[in-house]
Amino acid sequence: EGFLVTTGGGPGAMEAANLGAYLADKPDDILDDVLSMLAQGNDEYEHEFENEKAAQNVLDKYGMPSFMPSLGIPTWRYGHEPPNKFATWQAKFFSNAIREDGLITISNGGVIYCEGSAGTRQEVFQDACRNHYATPTEATPMIFLGVKHWTDPGVFQLVQATSQGCAYHDLLLCTDDTKEVLEHINKHK
Repeated sequence: EGFLVTTGGGPGAMEAANLGAYLADKPDDILDDVLSMLAQGNDEYEHEFENEKAAQNVLDKYGMPSFMPSLGIPTWRYGHEPPNKFATWQAKFFSNAIREDGLITISNGGVIYCEGSAGTRQEVFQDACRNHYATPTEATPMIFLGVKHWTDPGVFQLVQATSQGCAYHDLLLCTDDTKEVLEHINKHK
């Protein structure tokens, strides 16, 4: 409530975030129907890619995104990742680094990091750098969703160690609990 959902515009967690904004004004039984529709035909589903036909079927049945605006900003660099269909608006960048910097710059409510690869880790450290030099009122939450993913390679611990003595140290959270994520974001609005 009170946030613009902004994602990298791709599949997976990005699609789920834009889908959440898309469904914000709809009753729970529609959520169950939408999830069922998205799951159909995905027996061989590769989790890197969305089922575009299923997503289009959802839009055909429930309409285009309109109630809760959300933004998806994919990159041309990763052409194998189609933009998800649930963002109200889409923008594309040719440079992934500029795209990621833009996403982080406008994320004044914080960033939730889900499992990802090199690009996600790059965003983590770009955000940590921005927060490191921010004033206490400019620092924003950095939330790492998926304790095992973020602690096994030591990414969270490195950000935590780097943040010692900085305003964003207390804004860090590593959790598996989505309710805790919401509480943390709302606590630091």
